Formats: sequence, structure tokens, C-alpha cells
Amino acid sequence: MKLDDLKPHLFIIAAAQATILQPPATSVWDYMDRQLTVGIYGPKHIHPSFKAVCVVFCHNEIPLKLLFSDVKRGNKNLPPIVLQLWGKHQFNPGGLKDMQVVITPIDTKYEIKATDQIKEVKQDRLKTGQVVRLPFELYKASSGEMVSFKLGLIVKDPKGFPLTHFHVLSPEAAPRRSEKVGHKRLDKRKEVTRSVPIPEETEPQYPQFQDRTVNVQWYGVALKAVLRQPRVEYLLEYFKGDTVALLSRRTVKSLGQSKVKEWYIGFLRGRVGLVHCKNVKVITRDQVIDFSGVKITAQVLLDNITLPFKKLTYMYSGIQTLITEHVTSWRRFAEALGYANLSLDEIAWKHADTEAEKVACVLEKLKEDCHMEKSRKKFQHELIIGLLKMDCQGLVARLTQNTVILSAAVELGYRWRELAERLGRLSSGQIAGFEAPHRNKNGEVSLQSMWKPAYDFLYTWSSRYGNGYGAMIQDLHLGLDKMKTPVTRQWRQITGALITVNCMEILHDSAFPKP
Repeated sequence: MKLDDLKPHLFIIAAAQATILQPPATSVWDYMDRQLTVGIYGPKHIHPSFKAVCVVFCHNEIPLKLLFSDVKRGNKNLPPIVLQLWGKHQFNPGGLKDMQVVITPIDTKYEIKATDQIKEVKQDRLKTGQVVRLPFELYKASSGEMVSFKLGLIVKDPKGFPLTHFHVLSPEAAPRRSEKVGHKRLDKRKEVTRSVPIPEETEPQYPQFQDRTVNVQWYGVALKAVLRQPRVEYLLEYFKGDTVALLSRRTVKSLGQSKVKEWYIGFLRGRVGLVHCKNVKVITRDQVIDFSGVKITAQVLLDNITLPFKKLTYMYSGIQTLITEHVTSWRRFAEALGYANLSLDEIAWKHADTEAEKVACVLEKLKEDCHMEKSRKKFQHELIIGLLKMDCQGLVARLTQNTVILSAAVELGYRWRELAERLGRLSSGQIAGFEAPHRNKNGEVSLQSMWKPAYDFLYTWSSRYGNGYGAMIQDLHLGLDKMKTPVTRQWRQITGALITVNCMEILHDSAFPKP
């Protein structure tokens, strides 16, 4: 069984026993009074062309929202979208059997693709209690205004006899911003004589990012010169006698030339990186003779620790969900991303009522701008910088954990099996279980899809750490280091992420000092 998420679930198991099967019963299932629920899920607002999903459940506790991932534009897979429940209907099919679901728009300008009008539901899937998803596509077949419409649904048995029928009402089209503004102005003119002053909306005061000098307490004097050819990302280079600013006395573990070593996170000549503990003598601030090359400000630290997000893989839908759940002020979010001089009308491409929808519009604006300037701006990099300037460290930690898991899965590919044996001590049967949902018709997982079971495993494995994102990234780093041919020799972004999570505390203390 593949779970969509790792939150607590309640499973209800029905059991029946029959000593003698009497015709027309053919199995014990025929003695069970099974109720099925059919739900129709679609977008929040209708569009000229969109996808909806008819879902058959073996229970009545169905969700109000549905994550739908089978979305394509051309040959490209798009991120999952969240569909809303338009309506549901419960019925007794009179025993489990193959069924046909016929979907028809009623008195509307919308039509359903011919291939989507009749959907098949197999008896075997109902026996095992599976949730059956039947996607279908609607499109506007004639000109005119988009208005809400009824969608009729008939469920038939294999002989064409109707088992049940019902209809649901679609939502309206999204209101146009110009119309909404026009109505507001008209209402304002009508009621101007009896209007009263409305206090101006004020934003609560939030801590502001300050580009102050980082208060470094510990330094290291290089005992030997280390120059690498070619240069290795996130590993510092230095000459004998150089003074290195140590951003923390805590050490991290990472692969060196031949084995795993302990490292300090240091700063020297504009770069943040790792320095091998045995290569420096730790001294206090009072013992430093020359501070040139080791003075670091909050902005320089921020620029350094966000570098890995230029190359780490992300899933936009996952980012959007976390951002809209945790960012509570669209205005502050916009200011942190560099849109302080833009109004919501200039940012949003659609009408937004709630604060979460406004935040989503700001996020979409950032994505579009970064897409237009790919060579100069990277979406995830700009986002993380903005969130750290808002002091949203908990949110950044969640995003970092998610993107590290996804990036590692993509980087590993088929080699995830070796990592699973090392990290999770999985048997071949357990590994096959992770791969089963992603097998194609030939019973194989293609190389292009191998990241999916890798992601499923890493997501499951990481859940044991809870909020211990730093420990999770460190252990994953070590697991990758100890592979037969370590992925981390070429893929250093996880080292950068390890530096990021270990430097967020000192960044917070420097950029957001206590009053």
C-alpha cells in the first residue's frame, strides 16, 4: 500500500464469513452490504478548458480537497494541483461488480471529450477497497460567457442497467478584477452620503533584517596550506598562517579525500565553507592579530549560505503549499522578495480574496520573473533569501529538508537501492515494495522514473527525525559519503545545505538582534 502522506490514518476493515455459498452468491463479498460513494472534484473556478476527476470510494468519509497529479501541457508533466469537492453521492450497488460511469454536462456550453464520457470501474479494485480515480476533461464548445453548469452522472452495471444517478453544480468562473473594482467604485458612489471614515489598514510591525557585522567568537589559524585543483565547492582553501573565522564550534561530518572527517564551518576572503578540524588551531577573538579577510556581515553570510538553492531540485506545488500555510502577510512577503513598490493589482494575475491567495500570487510573480531571467535569477534561491530576510527560519528548514530529499532522489536514480540498504537496512523485498507503485506495463521501473521510489524511501526514512532537520541532512550526507562510489564527490549541494542549516542560528542572531 502506498500512502499519500505520513499523517495518522484510520483504517476500517470489514469482515464477513459464510459457511455455505448459496446462488446467486459467488463469493463471501456478495453477503456484504457495501456502500460506495462517488465524488466529483474540480477546480475552484471553471475555465475554458480544465480537468476534473470522478472518484469512487468504498466509504463516505471523503476529503474536501484532492491532490491531482496527472496534469500535462504538451509532453511535459506539470506539478500537482488541488481540486475542490463539487459534490458527492452515496449508493448501494447491490453487490460488487464491474460498473460503467457515464458523465454528461446538462444544458451547458461545455462538452466532455468523447473518450472521457464513459469510464470503467473494475470489480477487483472495489474488492480491495481501492480509491478509483476517473479523470475527465471538459472544454467550452461555443462562445459566450462562462457560467455555472450541472454535471450529470449515471452509474450502470455491466448490462447497462442504471444503479444510481445524480448531478452536481459546478462553481462559477473566477471574477474579473476590473469588474470587481468597478462594482466597488459604483457602490462607493451610491453610498458616499452615508459612508463613515474607515481606519487605514496597518501592517503589524515585524523584525527587520539588519546588515550588521557577524559577532564571531572563535577563529582558527591554519597549520598548513590547502589548495585544491580543481577547486571543490564548499571546501575552503587557505595558506599556512591564515586566520579563518569559525562560525560555530560545532563540527559537521563530510567526506574528505579518502574518508569521512570532521570539519568546522569557516569564513575566509568572502567565502563560507568547510575547514578540516585538524588543519587549524582554534583561538579566541582576543588572540587574532589580523582581521583582514575574516570580517563578515549578515548580508555576506546570507549570500553564501543560500548558494546551494541555485542548483537544488524543488517541487513547486510543495513549496506553494508550505508558503501559503505559513506566510501570513502578502505585503511583507512581497517586500522581502523585492516587490515593495508594487501593489497587489500589479502583482496578481487573478482575483485573490484570502491572504493565502494573495501570498500565492506573490509567489507566482516571483516564479514568472525568475523564469524570464533564468541566467540571473533562480526561483528557489530568491525565495529562500526572502524568507530568511523575514526571519522565517522554521519554514526555511522545512523547505530545505524537502528539497534535499527530492534532490538526493533525483541524483541517486537507480543507486537509491544501495543507499536504502545502508540507511534503512531494507531487504530486497522491501525495496521491491517501494518500486511496485512505479512499475510500467512491463513490470519495470524506467530509469526516468527511478527517482520516485527513491523519493518515497527517503521521505519515509526522514520522518523518524521529526523536526531534527539538521540531524537528518547530516545522516543523509554520511550515507551518501559511504556509498561504494560516493555521490557527494561530484554532487556537493548537500554539503551546501548542511552548511545552511548550521548557519541559520548565527544569521538570526546577527540580522535580528534582540532589542
